[in-house]
Amino acid sequence: MVGYVTKYFFGGVFVAFSVVANAQFSAVHSAEFQHGNIPGVEPSDMNSLYDNIQMQYRLKALKASLRFEQYYMSDTLPADYFRVSQWNMGYQYKNQAVEVGHFYETIGNGLLLRAYEIKSGVLEDRIYRVKQGFYKDIYGGTWRLSGKWGSVKVLAGTVSNNQFPITLHDHRTNKIAAAEAKLFMGRQYVGFAALNSRNMGVEINMASLLLRGTVSDALTYNMELAFDATSNPLKPTGGQPRGIYVNSSWSGDGFGLSLELKDYRKMFIGTGLADPPTLVKEYSYRLLNRSTHVSDLNNERGYQFEAFFVGQNGNMLTINHSLAQNRLFSHFLYRSAFAEYAFDTNGSNQIKLYSEYSKDDIKLEKNRLTFGGYWVKRLSGAKSVQLETGVQRLQRVFLSGDAYNSYVGLTYAHSAKLSLTADIEHSNDQLIRDNPSTQAVETSRLFPGFYLNYELGKKRRLQLFAGERRGGPACTGGICYEVLDFKGVELKYSARF
Repeated sequence: MVGYVTKYFFGGVFVAFSVVANAQFSAVHSAEFQHGNIPGVEPSDMNSLYDNIQMQYRLKALKASLRFEQYYMSDTLPADYFRVSQWNMGYQYKNQAVEVGHFYETIGNGLLLRAYEIKSGVLEDRIYRVKQGFYKDIYGGTWRLSGKWGSVKVLAGTVSNNQFPITLHDHRTNKIAAAEAKLFMGRQYVGFAALNSRNMGVEINMASLLLRGTVSDALTYNMELAFDATSNPLKPTGGQPRGIYVNSSWSGDGFGLSLELKDYRKMFIGTGLADPPTLVKEYSYRLLNRSTHVSDLNNERGYQFEAFFVGQNGNMLTINHSLAQNRLFSHFLYRSAFAEYAFDTNGSNQIKLYSEYSKDDIKLEKNRLTFGGYWVKRLSGAKSVQLETGVQRLQRVFLSGDAYNSYVGLTYAHSAKLSLTADIEHSNDQLIRDNPSTQAVETSRLFPGFYLNYELGKKRRLQLFAGERRGGPACTGGICYEVLDFKGVELKYSARF
């Protein structure tokens, strides 16, 4: 513990000194301390501390960055680590750029490759219990060339697998080489991409065709066809990977709509290089975000349709319909119908009402109905009160009776810097309601929690949580991951220099 704190201290001193010494230096620092554990897992009073420091230096066309990550936990599991988890150097000359080290890159729409970072996310695996930053990066090099005529980029390296902690030696087994070229033709472009993946003795060669453009000021389109480079893309066999993504959107005065189509077959490449659009609406509401459908890239086809209408008084109606079909050993169907109406009253009340009806055969859920609302009451100055409610009813295949989930969250914002939230979730779902930390078999379960958010100036923030938090799927930026249950006290700190 002493050694850990020493590293933490000297890392902070280095950041502070560098900020003063050079104005071209910037840094982002985040830390998360927890006292508690997963309910039912001993010890219940475990202490853990995760720390993340990202530093960047720029000098004209040159840039360099370092990322330090460290984790300490009081349990006997060998989960502690301190390391430079990422480094990067880049140089840009006119219309060319080169990078070496750890970087993020997307090919096309992500049907072949998408490396990403969810900046506010922290991953924790239930088995290894190691915390780390939420990212999937490439370790290698890339070169880009861009101009009025188009662009070219090539890259090579190894891709991390964030399903395993960075403390394991085999979390980066997938070797790749990729290239993408685009030719601009006025307001349209046509592109071609190629990817070679080698993982655990298995080699895959993929290619894709890209089309994107603007037909008019109101109408746009985006299409990609990904296929096995050794096959005929127009006549694929059942055993070869293929991915089709089509998007078109139109917007006018007070009205807009979009339509997306997908057909993904055997598109789980290597350790999960592809991360194409899911074509499922991502919600900010607590109950709906947890219920987001996770696409099966090996066998899924479907569409998403969304339209919005804006009234003269600024009121907005949004409707969304999503459908996905899976054919594995059986036929699975996901469908969702969503509607939201947002309006203001006299400029002092912001209200949103929503409803969603869906079924998800993969999750063994049917007749899932969710409805709720969001209300913000503006008070004097910067003060406000915010209320979010939601009720969800669903039926589970093979289980009798209806399951109910509900959520209520109340937030009081004293100013732009200080807010306090109290929320509570309730569930009588047979898969959730039993508390593993008690001997009794509960028929329902409550998850109460309290949050305190405080900004120390414009670049530093504190968030304190106390209570019990329900885990489950969470989705951000089209990426879904598992959040573990937690009971105890949690303190988060973030700062920018």
